[in-house]
Amino acid sequence: MITVEEALSTILSAFNPLPSSRMSILNTLGQVVAENITSKIDVPSFKNSAMDGYAINSNSCTKSSSQTPTILSVLETVGAGETPKDNVSPTTAIRIMTGAPIPNGADAVVPFENTNETELLSKNLPLKTIKIFKKVDSGQYIRSAGEDISSGQLLSKLSSHIPHESSVAFPPQTPWQSYTFPSQ
Repeated sequence: MITVEEALSTILSAFNPLPSSRMSILNTLGQVVAENITSKIDVPSFKNSAMDGYAINSNSCTKSSSQTPTILSVLETVGAGETPKDNVSPTTAIRIMTGAPIPNGADAVVPFENTNETELLSKNLPLKTIKIFKKVDSGQYIRSAGEDISSGQLLSKLSSHIPHESSVAFPPQTPWQSYTFPSQ
């Protein structure tokens, strides 16, 4: 009689690994990875806003409060997918949406809730200046480049199984576009 380990070894010795092939990330569900997969890019690829609000230089708001708000000139509005045209200075702010690139000169984002924007908009007033009611720290509400995935980061190990339900985790814009898998 042989042990379970010896039996398993005997059975496995009769099999050879299949050759690998490259395939689109969209066709990988249910497959087994044939090599370590690392990211070639940072995700996100640039510093961006984690909140809708105002990109500012945090030094301009060190004493901001509801009693003594800081008033800044609003230069422009930047949405996700747009590029800021202006630079932020200690006396200015740029209205910014979640995912939009952080403009030069800005080191923090003040959420809309900590400004008088709602009041101005409810009165149909232009957003030429904005009052900041709360101090913000450098880096607040800013997502760094590579915060989710950094270039060179291991994404999937050799022999990892890609489950069928992982389709939500692998959108087409992932930092790797194809895997290498054993051929079927």
